[in-house]
Amino acid sequence: MSFKAKINQIAKEKGIPAQQVQQNYLIEIFLEKLVRSKYRDNFIIKGGYLIGGMIGLDLRATMDLDTTIVGIELSSENLYSIAEEIVKVQTEESFHLSVLGVENIREKDQYPGLKIKLIANFERIHEVVTIDVTTGDAITPKEIDFKFEKMFSNEEIQVWSYPIENVLAEKLETILSRGIATTRLRDFYDVFILSSVRSNKIDYVILGKALENTKEKRRSTFDLKDHDSILSEIQLSDFQQQLWIKYQNQYPYAKEVSFDSVIHSIAKLISKFYENDH
Repeated sequence: MSFKAKINQIAKEKGIPAQQVQQNYLIEIFLEKLVRSKYRDNFIIKGGYLIGGMIGLDLRATMDLDTTIVGIELSSENLYSIAEEIVKVQTEESFHLSVLGVENIREKDQYPGLKIKLIANFERIHEVVTIDVTTGDAITPKEIDFKFEKMFSNEEIQVWSYPIENVLAEKLETILSRGIATTRLRDFYDVFILSSVRSNKIDYVILGKALENTKEKRRSTFDLKDHDSILSEIQLSDFQQQLWIKYQNQYPYAKEVSFDSVIHSIAKLISKFYENDH
């Protein structure tokens, strides 16, 4: 079976666009090289790709890789040379990766950092792969070993990653600090789906501490005791409701999830660690 046929088959099984499946596979190729390089312990995986690894591509897919870097000064020059070394690591993969460049993360909903742009080439396929890199993140309690299942085999890629509590804490902080001004509806979905599918994996004491640490790191000014009123305002916002409909139309896995149920799940999650302490 050809590469394209394999990608299309997985896309059909998962009910997501083939382009998203392909991008996730190209990220997998980069990770395979990363873990065989001397920089394995310097990159910690976070964001949408990690969430997809936790719950499955059919419930969460992304087009890029989010990481934080430790033990290395984050600069364009450093990151470029590191990326060059990583892509040269030999694997059994047919795709050839090369570095296009490193640039600042400029998206308005992102925190400061750098973006590695790679090009993946195989036969007539030429795709750009992006890796966002930040530094200085507050990780509570600490990074964990995480195993990604490979797409075309039963093998795994073992990396360092955020714990689930830290993933949730960063998303809760963004939701509560930005309130009705947020445009990151994926954060709402991510909290909903993680608290639904992985609830038995969440330590709520650690989650509360992770949110405190994230608030402190980001210098957030919201008061957690106001979470009910903040969420209520978001729930009643026509702007937020329209953004949710747009998100549903863009991502099939959110189609059957109502905005009310998403807000309810966020409130329920917060109550599990907030009410115990207050």
